[in-house]
Amino acid sequence: MARLAQPEPGMTGRKTLTPEETARPAPCSVCFARPGAPCERSPERDHLARFLDGHANGAIGREAMSAVLARIEVIAKGALVPAACSCCGVPGQSDTPQWPDPDVA
Repeated sequence: MARLAQPEPGMTGRKTLTPEETARPAPCSVCFARPGAPCERSPERDHLARFLDGHANGAIGREAMSAVLARIEVIAKGALVPAACSCCGVPGQSDTPQWPDPDVA
């Protein structure tokens, strides 16, 4: 009998969750931000400890954790990880255009 493939952590039947969506159901162990809320709101960021906890309990897979670590310069539990733009994946970018656009004359 063939084994069914196990889904990658962070995968659901409907869509793939972002690392932030996977890490936020638990409170932050650094700043005690409530479940579902980011550690900082403007700009939206979460402590690395939150992602490490999610990875340790199996909620965040290796590839997603690698993407999180690529967004920070210092590896420390208290380091704040900027949210990636939902349209391009670039950390720290806003999903909305910034006006006035300096490239438009």
